[in-house]
Amino acid sequence: MLDAYSNCFVGPLPHGHGELRRLQRLNLSGNFFNGSVPAEIGQLRSLWFLHLAGNALTRRLPSELGALASLEQLEIGYNAYDDGVPAELGNLTESFWSSPAGSEEEKEGGAAEFTGEGGAVGFALAMLAAGAREASPRGSRRG
Repeated sequence: MLDAYSNCFVGPLPHGHGELRRLQRLNLSGNFFNGSVPAEIGQLRSLWFLHLAGNALTRRLPSELGALASLEQLEIGYNAYDDGVPAELGNLTESFWSSPAGSEEEKEGGAAEFTGEGGAVGFALAMLAAGAREASPRGSRRG
């Protein structure tokens, strides 16, 4: 586990995470990281928990994140991704958290929860990629 939540780190996300092959939890939320998410995070095949919310991340999320078959929780909200969410994230079939920047939930101080399997998750990500403000796919539970 690497938990750097709310430590006031500033600058681009460091590289080298791809070498941490057994890493299961990575929490970099609540800092001031900027720039892009390194594609090498997609090499962390044991990763089931990835939180990047609450930074100043921009650019497109790397499509390599869609290869994280073990991923169960993904939190990417409260950032400013220029090109949205790659379609490859729709390949993820586990439950996870996510919220689009500027969503109604974010304006109210919360986060959108998309929980489901297969189609519901894919639908939620498609809505994020399309820049939708609200999504309530059939079969998902909101908490």
